[in-house]
Amino acid sequence: MSEIEIQPNSDNPIELTNLKVDGTLDNGATVKMTLVKQSPLTPDTDSVVEDLGGTPNEVAIPSDGHGLVNNDQIYITGMENYNGVQTIKGTQKTLDNAAAVAVHQLEFSVGKSLYELAYTAGSEEPAVGDELEGATSGAKANVAKVVLDSGTWGGGDAAGTFWLESQSGTFQSENLNNNTKSTNDMATISSDSTKHNPEAGDNIKGGTSEATATIEMVDIQTGSFEEDNATGYLWIKNQTGSFSPDEGIRNTTVVSGVDIATASGDSTANQRTDIPCTAHGLSDGDYFAIKGSVNYDNANIEVLGTPDSDHIIIETDYVAETFTGNEILYYPANKLVFELTYTAEQLTGDEEIYVILPNATEISMTHGGADGHYSGTLPDTVK
Repeated sequence: MSEIEIQPNSDNPIELTNLKVDGTLDNGATVKMTLVKQSPLTPDTDSVVEDLGGTPNEVAIPSDGHGLVNNDQIYITGMENYNGVQTIKGTQKTLDNAAAVAVHQLEFSVGKSLYELAYTAGSEEPAVGDELEGATSGAKANVAKVVLDSGTWGGGDAAGTFWLESQSGTFQSENLNNNTKSTNDMATISSDSTKHNPEAGDNIKGGTSEATATIEMVDIQTGSFEEDNATGYLWIKNQTGSFSPDEGIRNTTVVSGVDIATASGDSTANQRTDIPCTAHGLSDGDYFAIKGSVNYDNANIEVLGTPDSDHIIIETDYVAETFTGNEILYYPANKLVFELTYTAEQLTGDEEIYVILPNATEISMTHGGADGHYSGTLPDTVK
């Protein structure tokens, strides 16, 4: 073990420990040094090196939360096929010059589709819950709301919209029968209904609380809206008020006064954050890193949802911040990706992966004349 003295370009010395020079050096010899962070990264034990393919070929070593981005360098020891200096590759983008958005998770059950069916020649108004049936097609649905736009029921020329639920079959140009009231030909339709499921951008309202919000994303866990048994979560933003457990949720963008689901609880406590990044390329369950932000820097962020190709919902609690457009988004955050010909190798836990400090691969240490003594100067970038 030789003692190495490094004098930085400042009045404050930097203490480096456990530096070793192997071999015999003559007076005046120069030692080239590579500086690395003291604590090595930890690869995932009992995993394997992955072949990602591509041209040139890329490989990946699983390592959660490594915190590196493109062109960072690592030094690997303890492996059979991948030792030495490797340069990190991956997908790197910048966040949009836009604000982070607070989103909440509203759990729902009994989610159902609504069907919009225009009618004319109405002669008897159906009640909410009545079952209508196509006289020719045999399609059936239950009335959720009746909208009268013109004419009168008594005059036989009522025209407007039936809002339906629980539709089975396909309506066509035909008369409608009201099975509940045993009334035939109570209105005429010209085509099938139009189905409406809740979607991003729709405004919702609590049937009892009158809390309001805008849907950011619909996350179905079980069932389907078409079967009237969807359960899951509405990711919502711009919330005002608090939704009440067991109240009806109404899609006011489609039609007012009709429940589309039942709230399973208030969403206020389940606050998350929507991050803007155009064409991010991520999917639910992916991991990415953010660098350069004020409040959201993190080496291992899981994607909870992707409302669209330009937004990412993460579990991090919301803090107001408008991004500059210079913040880095990098993935995968749980794998070290670099270019090399693939050779199968099992990780054992004996590997050590060190992060090379930037711009510090060519520091010269010159023998100072005294045995075991070397001196040199650190560049400004690593003071």
